[in-house]
Amino acid sequence: MKDIAGKVAFVTGAAAGIGLAITRVLLERGANVVMADRQRSALDGAVAALGVPESRVLAVELDVRDSQAMARAAAQSVQAFGRVHLLCNNAGVGGINPMLTASIEEWRWVLDVNLFGAIHGVQHFLPLLQSHDEGGHIVNTCSMASFLPPPPFVPGGGLYCTSKFALRGYTESLRVALAESNIGVTGVYPAMVATDLDRTTAANSPSALAAGVKLPPPGQPTMLQQMGISADIVGRAVVDAIQAGAPSVFTHDDVRPVLADQFERLLATFPCTPGAS
Repeated sequence: MKDIAGKVAFVTGAAAGIGLAITRVLLERGANVVMADRQRSALDGAVAALGVPESRVLAVELDVRDSQAMARAAAQSVQAFGRVHLLCNNAGVGGINPMLTASIEEWRWVLDVNLFGAIHGVQHFLPLLQSHDEGGHIVNTCSMASFLPPPPFVPGGGLYCTSKFALRGYTESLRVALAESNIGVTGVYPAMVATDLDRTTAANSPSALAAGVKLPPPGQPTMLQQMGISADIVGRAVVDAIQAGAPSVFTHDDVRPVLADQFERLLATFPCTPGAS
């Protein structure tokens, strides 16, 4: 989809971070955008800050865990713009507790948002992308955690990593399933990005221990905000990938040797069966 001017995109987690950055670049390049987010106040503030005509943006309050709510959002998108060409499954959360002590409720919450949120998006929006002959594209915001286990200083990293490994598998499988169609699929694999992921995770986690999470007070940057790259870099890379039909987006070149080492160690275990040739 080289030319996205006049096309219609649906973006989840669009009120902040990577979702807002993707939205901003899409609008700059002439697309119309349906911005979906769970936080209504943040969503309204983001729309106002973008400063674009109301005719080009629709704000939809949405919890991606809710399949029926996603179906309603799809209907609202068609009602507003007539058709949809781009689906960006970007909404995501982290974990709070170590995987060995996390409750089933917390596991389900992370998987419901990070994995089933994308599945719900595809289930309800893919038919819209297929309903016209103008082509389409699906973007799933995965993570470098789709490839690498979490560092020990990230307590909830095991839950996040598990969900993102699954999302990567879903994304790759979706690309195979749509290979003979005119709908592209891109997986996005950033490392640390300066977003509010840790704050929104702590604020929304069902975990009883979430209230004990130690974060800097409002106005002071979190670890992500201190160490991460700008979300604008990721947003621009994502839209570039859509237009190029690229299967993947990697934003942190310094992770390349770590990823290479991971695969080298995996390959070094072959042959898998003792004595096999």
